[in-house]
Amino acid sequence: MARTFGPAFAVELGSLEPGRWSGPVDSAYGHHLVLVEDRTEGSLPDFEEIRPALVRDLESERRGKANEKLYESLRSRYEVVLDEDILIPQVAAVGNEVKESP
Repeated sequence: MARTFGPAFAVELGSLEPGRWSGPVDSAYGHHLVLVEDRTEGSLPDFEEIRPALVRDLESERRGKANEKLYESLRSRYEVVLDEDILIPQVAAVGNEVKESP
């Protein structure tokens, strides 16, 4: 909620009484009349509930780092040289749109 409407809006929602219309409540989008129907206290999940997601995230992060190392290794083997005498006329000829030449 805070990401969408702003932190002040989220804080004010926390102080509103459930079952009643309240407002105006200010947000990043303007003024609102708000009905809080119910409030459920937040809780932390058990570790075993989130373990699969944590393992997935860790594996994804490791895979991303390994891929970046591989790409950097591959890039280090090549040298890119732009020949402006060839590149600039081709770009100008197609109205500043870069297209592959035949």
